[in-house]
Amino acid sequence: MASACKAAPVYPRMVRRLALYAFSALLCACSATKQTEVVISVASDLPIPQEIDEVGLAVSYADDDQEIIDLSWQLDQNQPDAITLPARFGVLAGKDPSRVVRYVVSAIRGGKPFLDRRAALPFARDRIIFLRMNLLSQCVGVTCSANETCGETGCEKIDKNPPDLPEYTPEQENNGHDARAADG
Repeated sequence: MASACKAAPVYPRMVRRLALYAFSALLCACSATKQTEVVISVASDLPIPQEIDEVGLAVSYADDDQEIIDLSWQLDQNQPDAITLPARFGVLAGKDPSRVVRYVVSAIRGGKPFLDRRAALPFARDRIIFLRMNLLSQCVGVTCSANETCGETGCEKIDKNPPDLPEYTPEQENNGHDARAADG
């Protein structure tokens, strides 16, 4: 009997949730016995909604620049379909989990991105990897080299090694390692 694909867990409201489920279905490798996924954790210490009113997520394959997904979510709780930070976004592997996937999380103000956090990595077969991509005030205006992104320790390499990243567990939801979102 063939195993069933499971959509990646996502937390935005209904319309955007459906878009990510559709994306997950595209990438889902139904033959795997265990789930192969990257869970992206996004938080920010920037004041919401004064300095950051939207967060964006773009996902593409590194080998052909094919953009797979490009979505954004409102953070202003007075807006319909707003999400709260920290948020988690799940991306399931496709048929070839060894392909390197690029992730870009953006802080957006007034419809214009002003801060990006980038990462690139292949999936790790039969693992759910936890990838922190916090949008930090210390990174606003910082310019890193082309193969780096600004993070908790300043400029750091974009390329990530899956064995070096932790396994996702539900306990990571509130373990205190995410940047704190300001409530305005």
